[in-house]
Amino acid sequence: MRYCDLKQLQALVEADEWDFLNELDGRAWFGEAWKFMDRLEWTNDDVKAMLLGLTEDDFQKPVSNCAICGIPGRPFIDADQYEIHWDDEERHRSDEPRMGCISISLKIALVRDLDGSWTGLVTMHSSGNK
Repeated sequence: MRYCDLKQLQALVEADEWDFLNELDGRAWFGEAWKFMDRLEWTNDDVKAMLLGLTEDDFQKPVSNCAICGIPGRPFIDADQYEIHWDDEERHRSDEPRMGCISISLKIALVRDLDGSWTGLVTMHSSGNK
C-alpha cells in the first residue's frame, strides 16, 4: 500500500513544490541524489522531468522510517520507492530496461508542514547501487 498518491506528488512537482530531503546547501559532502546528479550532469530540471515521467507501474514498495536530514526536528519519514527506466537522451521513461536507458531507484514522500504540502525526494541513485 502506497503512502502517497502519485498524481498528487506530481502536481506538487509540476508546481515546483518539491525539494531534496537529504541534501543541504553548503555542506562538504553530497548525499546520494546530488552525487547521482553530478555523475549524470543533471540539474533540478532533469530531476523534475524524471519525477513527472513516473507512472504507477514504476512503484515498487512503501518504505517506512527513511532517515532524512532536510526537516528540522523530523529525522524520519515514510516514503514510496520507485524504479524508473529513463532514456536520458530523449528525456522520457521507457516501459522496460533497454540500450540507452538508465534504471533509477528513488524514494519520494509527501511532506506536510505549517505552510502546506510539498514533495520530498529522499534519495535517488542508479538502481541496484547505493
